[in-house]
Amino acid sequence: PSPKVYHYRTKLTPHPQEPPPRRQRLAWQGGEASVDYSAIGFLEQDWGDARDASGRRWRKVVDVRSCPIATEALNEALPAERTKAKSGRLSGPLLLRDTTEDGVVTDPQQVVTEVLSELGAFSFRAGGFFQNNSSILPAFVQHVLSAAVQDSPEVLVDLYCGVGLFSLSGANHFQRIFGVEVEPVAVNLARRNAAAHGHGHVQFLAADAANGLREVARSLRSEKVVVVVDPPRQGLKEEARRALLTLRPQRMVYVSCDCATQARDLKDFVAEGYVVKRATPFDLFPQTRHLEVVVELELLEHRQKVCLWNLLLCHLMRSQ
Repeated sequence: PSPKVYHYRTKLTPHPQEPPPRRQRLAWQGGEASVDYSAIGFLEQDWGDARDASGRRWRKVVDVRSCPIATEALNEALPAERTKAKSGRLSGPLLLRDTTEDGVVTDPQQVVTEVLSELGAFSFRAGGFFQNNSSILPAFVQHVLSAAVQDSPEVLVDLYCGVGLFSLSGANHFQRIFGVEVEPVAVNLARRNAAAHGHGHVQFLAADAANGLREVARSLRSEKVVVVVDPPRQGLKEEARRALLTLRPQRMVYVSCDCATQARDLKDFVAEGYVVKRATPFDLFPQTRHLEVVVELELLEHRQKVCLWNLLLCHLMRSQ
């Protein structure tokens, strides 16, 4: 469970109500008059009753003046940003990011820093990806790393590594670490974080998942490998799944905020010889329907080889 169940979220991206697409504005069957074009907030969870002549529905924006799951600092800053948006001084979605070192920031390009208990400081772009519930992050990261270090692998591959949260937090447990991230800005910040943490043996690659895995494979020797996978909500692309199955690490730790796409990807891995050892849900998003789930997978043939080796070792010891 999350230590905080309210006022935990450190990022908000409310946006103003926009007109429906042009094709939907052509012939409304009523309903448009009920649209509040001054609303600034988030889309309705369910599709609304307003329809166009073809029967297509449209989700409206729910006006949000304060958010009970956002930090107190974000709620204090939100009214001023809403006023700017309504006056036309802001266009498109708003951004409010709250960090321990920089307070509330509204420029998505600004580099900010979050200090996490027992894990240290991590710099990232305010509009970029970083987990939004800092209260649970230390326990969450430690769980992922405890799963990754089982059987003492020499190499960690951190896929979709962002600014290096898992890579750098677990740097002392591995001889070599490769972080793969497609966003160049995040890669540069990951390298900066690595230097600040004093971990020169961590290598970050600016590449998509599939190409990054191929590059890592060319660098590997006969080492035991574990891969931590933390993809976006869409899960792994087919090319990335194939690249992982070609690499065939002994263990994988799959972190996901979408159980449906995670299950889809796990089906492919299980079909290719992996077994699910454990699945652990984390309530990173209290008061919502979302969960973060950590699934541990092990290559069955690797486990069989270990068992055979242990049997052989026991036989040799008995024969002496």
